Amino acid sequence: LIWEAATGTQTALNGSGRAPATTDAGALRAHGLAVLPKRGPLSITVPGAVRSWGDAHARHGRLSRDAILAPAIELARDGFPAWDGFIGAVEGTAPQVAAALGPDAGFFAVYRPHGRPWRPGERVRLPALAATLGRLVDDGFDAFYDGDLGERQARGLAAVGSAITAGDLRAHTSTWETPIAIDYRGVRVTTHPPNSSGIVALELLGILARFEAPPPAAFGPHGVTDPRWIHLGLEAAKLAMADRDAYLTDPTFRDVPVARLLDPGYHAELAARIDPARAATPPAATNPIGGGTIYLAVVDSEGNAVSLIESNYLGFGSGVVDPDTGIHYQDRGSYFSLDPGHPNVLEPGKRTLHTLLPGMLFQDDTDGTGGRGG
Repeated sequence: LIWEAATGTQTALNGSGRAPATTDAGALRAHGLAVLPKRGPLSITVPGAVRSWGDAHARHGRLSRDAILAPAIELARDGFPAWDGFIGAVEGTAPQVAAALGPDAGFFAVYRPHGRPWRPGERVRLPALAATLGRLVDDGFDAFYDGDLGERQARGLAAVGSAITAGDLRAHTSTWETPIAIDYRGVRVTTHPPNSSGIVALELLGILARFEAPPPAAFGPHGVTDPRWIHLGLEAAKLAMADRDAYLTDPTFRDVPVARLLDPGYHAELAARIDPARAATPPAATNPIGGGTIYLAVVDSEGNAVSLIESNYLGFGSGVVDPDTGIHYQDRGSYFSLDPGHPNVLEPGKRTLHTLLPGMLFQDDTDGTGGRGG
């Protein structure tokens, strides 16, 4: 989410990847798959983050690519000390990668090069990744998809069984979209439209708006202390998540009833279903459980603001790592369904519903200028 202070406009940049053009859910079912695996080549969508960096930079960027990527290149080239969290993540992921890709997978050459766990403080270096980032500095962000680097990725992905081709990489585009929003107790809450789960958060807030909120003292650094509000939040989430499973997907493939899901009258209907003294049994989830995400927010001296989420999905993602380029692929595609009746069924060129929902809040200024504060 990008807020441009000079024009008072907000945009949503969707960089999420799509399924390969030759994807065939029926063929996967015929091979005995009921769900997509969480690791391995079938879990990868066309990588979209780098294209979105380029699109954001082209429209709003002021610094050079060298200035932007230099810290990442330095960390990858010169290394960083292994710490307990990193070591535990590698060791916890390694057996899953071995099961999905074999003991000689590129993951081990890059993230477990000594054939043993990292020792705390031992320096982790990623020289191939540093070189790839250097290519982006020299040739631009689109070089990730076009020309030699795109071809190298396609060959590496094909070698491990991914259907992503050089054509899929070249064809991938980000989309500039209009944020969706609701008013929550006088605050305008904005987020991404589908295929993001932002609509789930807005629906949940719309339900909670029908109830009296606890006093500010109930909200502290360790969470909410009011049992009633915790109960209402859980019950509202059950209702909103059921709608997610029923409707949310790539809106270019199937209609998502955004207006209805954000309608205050519908929120009132859902709120009326909540028993303040009893927990409801939610319907069985039809989407997988899991996640792993970074979030950052930044505001500059001119009042421009960015709310950003990027994700490998499950920690080390697919576990597919190309030692020659250092590129490590996410497993967002594992969120697709193979059920032909499910709204989020895997289809060629489709974006999966995803759990990423950057947010931004707006409230009238109190200084009498009539402006808006984010």
